[in-house]
Amino acid sequence: MKKIVLMIAPVLSLLVAHAVEANEVTAAERLASLDWLAGTWRDEGFEAHYTSPEGGMILSASKNYAGGRVVFFEFERIEIQDDEVVYIPYPAGNSSVTFKLVDYDSKKKRVRFENKAHDFPKDLTFDLISKDQLRIFLTGEEKGKYRTLELNLRRTP
Repeated sequence: MKKIVLMIAPVLSLLVAHAVEANEVTAAERLASLDWLAGTWRDEGFEAHYTSPEGGMILSASKNYAGGRVVFFEFERIEIQDDEVVYIPYPAGNSSVTFKLVDYDSKKKRVRFENKAHDFPKDLTFDLISKDQLRIFLTGEEKGKYRTLELNLRRTP
């Protein structure tokens, strides 16, 4: 019996390794599957535009406005670095930190980026609620206190 187990073990490990390999999604495939993010999204006082992932990069520009003027703006890149999908914000046009993709659900169309060393946000979640509804949820610390920000956006033509 011990001989049979010893003979089967290498075969099973090869089968498991092959199954894991077959189910792995490359960073390029993962980035390409974020095509649901493309478009213009709005809420009262907020607007964001995301490009398609064509060419291996998603670019974004967003702004907050109040009283007829822009009070904050940000540019963003979602791309591949070192075989990982990353999110790089440029708040007010300034360079910032990189957030790595840590949670990805292609069926639910949800993606979460994280940088635990950053203050706010530490986590950014993009969640397609329906074809025309996007939720962006940010968490982190600001001045030593836990903070969240939730944006519920609608797709616009």
